Amino acid sequence: MAFNLAVSSHRRARRRLAALLRLGPPAPVPPVSVDALVLAEALQGLSVAYRQVVVLYYLADLPVEQVAAELGVPVGTVKGRLARARGALAARLANPAQKGMHP
Repeated sequence: MAFNLAVSSHRRARRRLAALLRLGPPAPVPPVSVDALVLAEALQGLSVAYRQVVVLYYLADLPVEQVAAELGVPVGTVKGRLARARGALAARLANPAQKGMHP
């Protein structure tokens, strides 16, 4: 029984290795810019509601109406949150050292 388990384990390892070789080398990961890190840190400083609308509108490229539908809030609420979130981000990004962010 131990021999059969060892053979089965060896066969699984060979199949995994063959599958990895068929896939080829992994795609290179682009380097993360300092600006992206600063923006991510600034986004973390926003409330969840503000961060949701910013991410859905700017990063997921959804129109305001679809953001409202996704979040289950009125369109006017999304517009208001976007305006306030932009203001908060502008303040945080204007002086990152003052807001506890790393430059």
